[in-house]
Amino acid sequence: MSTDSRHSTVRVHSPAELDALIGVHVTGEMPEVSWGDSHGHFQFASEQEARDAVCDPYYQQFLPEVDWSQTVIEQRHVYRAYCSDPAVLWQVVEKASEKHGPLSVFRKQGRWWAAFGKGEKIAARTVAVAICLAALGAAGVLVDLDQDRLDADLSRTPGVDEDGPGAGEPAERRPSA
Repeated sequence: MSTDSRHSTVRVHSPAELDALIGVHVTGEMPEVSWGDSHGHFQFASEQEARDAVCDPYYQQFLPEVDWSQTVIEQRHVYRAYCSDPAVLWQVVEKASEKHGPLSVFRKQGRWWAAFGKGEKIAARTVAVAICLAALGAAGVLVDLDQDRLDADLSRTPGVDEDGPGAGEPAERRPSA
């Protein structure tokens, strides 16, 4: 990505990528940093702790089928779930409204539309994603969104199905599509 965010377009494939953009460009959040193994099963507070664990024969018994000699230790940056947690989304609204003007949101033809101040109205399938995209647009970050993939990931997140069957029910009780 270019250093001048007003002229760059960022391709987003997942809620975590959208959350990271919001954290960096809108809320200024410092992410939670952790270390993990490339198999994605374990999380550690430091790189050394992760390296010690993957070399420990007792630890390796948790996943006996893994070739631990091929394990890579990765640093992970985790931002709050702006596009899937309504309570956290309000921080986006507050920050973007403060900088760019009031939020306007409406629904038309099955799509949510959002804009901050006199910014461009941006559409999405969920209100939270529309607000996030509008906040990024107001901050000068253009997003090329893989909406189908994002929706698939969000549908696995409890509490995100805003108006579908079973809305308001715990995710495990909602009817499957």
